[in-house]
Amino acid sequence: GLFANHWARDSLGALEVPLESDAPYSLSARRYNALTSLYFLPNIGVPILAGVLAHRFGAAATYAAFFAIAAAGNGLVGASVAAGGGGAFGLLLVGRALMGIAYEAVDVLPIGFVSPRFRDTWTALVGLLNGVNRLGSVTNFLLEPLLYRAGGLPLALSVPSAVGASGLLTALLAWRVDASLSRADEAAAQRAEEEPLRTSLRSLPRVFFLFLLGGACVYGAVVPFWFIGAKHLQSRFGMPLATADALLLLPEGMIALVAPPFGLLMDRRRWSLTKRLYWSAASLAPIPVALLLLAWLGPGGGA
Repeated sequence: GLFANHWARDSLGALEVPLESDAPYSLSARRYNALTSLYFLPNIGVPILAGVLAHRFGAAATYAAFFAIAAAGNGLVGASVAAGGGGAFGLLLVGRALMGIAYEAVDVLPIGFVSPRFRDTWTALVGLLNGVNRLGSVTNFLLEPLLYRAGGLPLALSVPSAVGASGLLTALLAWRVDASLSRADEAAAQRAEEEPLRTSLRSLPRVFFLFLLGGACVYGAVVPFWFIGAKHLQSRFGMPLATADALLLLPEGMIALVAPPFGLLMDRRRWSLTKRLYWSAASLAPIPVALLLLAWLGPGGGA
């Protein structure tokens, strides 16, 4: 499910130039950016709503419900390839909006029903989940140019839409498995004994909200590049679509490779929260350097 969610998420990022040049879309840069903005805008508030719903109905059930929304959105994106004129963009816009409503909720809700069963190896599991997410992005940037070459935009958009919608089946299976396990262990009793949500939020330290702010800054710097990077590499460096997309899979591929063993290392060595934050801060240093180099290097840059 997580793999499918990220392949579907990043599919437009691998196809920006074809979406702007090929019928039936022929998008302007403004319309393309609107698709990306509308996708991510709901995620400012939806994860909070998802947490409230998970607190009330259970994380696995909420996960399945949000995946149903994502499946509907993927269906509309897939249907847009058969529409003509303005109808294609309208279906694409609504479909991406529905996918965006579900995207971050689908990413974070597994924490609620997986973490109670993997308390001793939780960091390694987070690394594995993150690696699976990034594997979906890697597959997207690897295969989308091949799909486009084989069947144009209809095939290149239909395949990730079908994959994204199929995630609903895995979500329903996760819901069923969680329900079975909850009857056999103490998960239901633990949920009943939790503090009220408002009390839990008020008890969070200030450093938690500073951490959230830092995460927002990092996300705002890195994630948009997945959706504008391929076109930038093509126009700035004269790369073909396949080469530009292949370069974009490298950062996501490194995350997929590094995150699981790094999480395992943290669990084995029992790193303190302070040490983890120091490492997180150090790992952020190359990001602005890389983005500045991408902006300045090349035929139109300073080098």
